[in-house]
Amino acid sequence: MVSHLFTHLRLAVMRALRSRTSLVAGLALAIGTTWMLPEGATASAAAATPSVRVHTLVSGLPDVPPPSFFAGIGPFGLAFGEAHRLLLSDAANLGFYSFDRHGSTTAPSPLTTGNVQTGLTLGKGGELFAALYQVGNINQVDPTTGQFIRQLNPVGTTYNCVTGLATDPISGDLFFGQPNSGGVCPGNSQLTRVENPTSAHPTFVAYTAQAGVNYADVAFAPDGTLYAVQQSSSNGCAVRISGTSSPSPPTITTIACFPVFQNEFIGIVAIAVSPDPHGAPTLYVAGPSGTITKINQSTNPPTLTPVVTLPTRVDGLLFGRGGRLYATQSTSIVRISGLN
Repeated sequence: MVSHLFTHLRLAVMRALRSRTSLVAGLALAIGTTWMLPEGATASAAAATPSVRVHTLVSGLPDVPPPSFFAGIGPFGLAFGEAHRLLLSDAANLGFYSFDRHGSTTAPSPLTTGNVQTGLTLGKGGELFAALYQVGNINQVDPTTGQFIRQLNPVGTTYNCVTGLATDPISGDLFFGQPNSGGVCPGNSQLTRVENPTSAHPTFVAYTAQAGVNYADVAFAPDGTLYAVQQSSSNGCAVRISGTSSPSPPTITTIACFPVFQNEFIGIVAIAVSPDPHGAPTLYVAGPSGTITKINQSTNPPTLTPVVTLPTRVDGLLFGRGGRLYATQSTSIVRISGLN
């Protein structure tokens, strides 16, 4: 029964991923990305960063092989646990992995399968939370084993299309959206806040909604400012969302937008915030083109710099120690340094 369920989930995910606007469908070609700013603003573009170094930390992860339409779907969620172990979810195989700083150059085996799938985030107390796409659960998972601990959402209430999770460093609350992945998982325009996620009965609150857009990924700055990837029919935008420490409706500011990639996929799907606690943090965004773009908010308008183009699509970004950026690839995880 369990095996049949996992098989069903995997097939359901693939059907969702195959849709025209899917966030994790297809194998992207590594080409340059264009961008847009809010109407009336002018982009300040800089040359690509020559000092960037890319190191493959983990390789041999599973994905769907060619010639399948699903070729390239692989690792997705990233988080750092105790002893700075890199924790990883696999969207195609529902696998959970844990790596030390040396990573793995051989095909790794998952610690578990079936309890994680897309977004991962570490709570303020070291708890690990995960999204299980299509099933619609937000789970607490043991970060050392990947075993399921408990389900946060009430029985009968599901959030089927979650791909990104983030923890507010101030309150400890969780935030997520539900992007549009086509007919199987259309998502919605709501950004949801999970208050008191470590309590026996967390509260799920509709935090904000904006007609015509969905939220694909979310990330927090050290001061509690929330950043997100907004998805619309024509582009993906990096936005800043203020006021997460207040119950009043937040202010949403568009920072930069990236057009739909190859007329099929949202331009960006992943966002990471630099750990520098001083001033407006630098953002990094990426998506199906494989290009990681740096957004410097200290200039007006923001300066957009393509820092590196990786061979395949990027579905997850995360900062680690020393200002190094970690990014997913179809069958690997890379560590990127020299960004400053």
